[in-house]
Amino acid sequence: MKNKGAWAIIIIIFLVFGVIFAIYLSQMGRRTWEDIQEDQTLRVVTQLNSIDYFIADGKPQGFYYEMVRDLADSLGLQLDITLEPDYKKSLEGIRRGEYDIFLTNIPITTESRKHIILAQPIMKGKLVLVQKRKDLSDKGFIEQATDLEGADLYIEAGSPYIMRLENLKEEVGVNFNIIEKNEISSELLNSMVARGQIDYVVCSEHVANLSKRYHYELDVNTLLGLTQNLTWAMVECPELNQKVNAFINQYTDSKKYKKLYQTYYYPLKK
Repeated sequence: MKNKGAWAIIIIIFLVFGVIFAIYLSQMGRRTWEDIQEDQTLRVVTQLNSIDYFIADGKPQGFYYEMVRDLADSLGLQLDITLEPDYKKSLEGIRRGEYDIFLTNIPITTESRKHIILAQPIMKGKLVLVQKRKDLSDKGFIEQATDLEGADLYIEAGSPYIMRLENLKEEVGVNFNIIEKNEISSELLNSMVARGQIDYVVCSEHVANLSKRYHYELDVNTLLGLTQNLTWAMVECPELNQKVNAFINQYTDSKKYKKLYQTYYYPLKK
């Protein structure tokens, strides 16, 4: 009888600790507005690229950098920016609450909303195929999605566009390989296409147009999807989420936003 009582106590202890651990796990990735105010810091993760965040003359610059700097100023917070080349690790960091904002273009879809907190739309964009120009290609030139049969398509690991590519297989009835690359940005993958190291990359039209600006060998005219709204990912914090959304709604209607867009994105279309 004593042994049974001892085992009962042990089981109860394990159950209690199990409940405590489950509560702890459920709180992971949550960061209160009070936490942020106490830190007086907005924690941002992003990648180095030639549009949204780069260093020039020893100072950070870029379309999204200037935008998130204005956001932090409006909230009375300092910026703490972490550079992370791995897209998947950045998303995991947002989910765990290591960062408050993932400064990148994430397409707003029903599927992406299931996995991450997304801000209000900031801009629009399309998914495109990056390949060698037709007159320079020693592989099959792909003019439309139905030509993708058997192709190896390279993409950043963890990219939300992977789901779009999987759906594309069903839509057009072709089979192609999706090759995810860790710790390599779309911009770097595109440069590999220009050098002939790989044949096809899938990325947003904004990054594709930027790459074409520096690599005349590239063609970025093959569309792989409809126009989508793009935005940032956020930590699960209702107060911060509300403030970020309010800022975006107001900011994207401002003259400053239009000027920034003209400065950083318009030259890519020339």
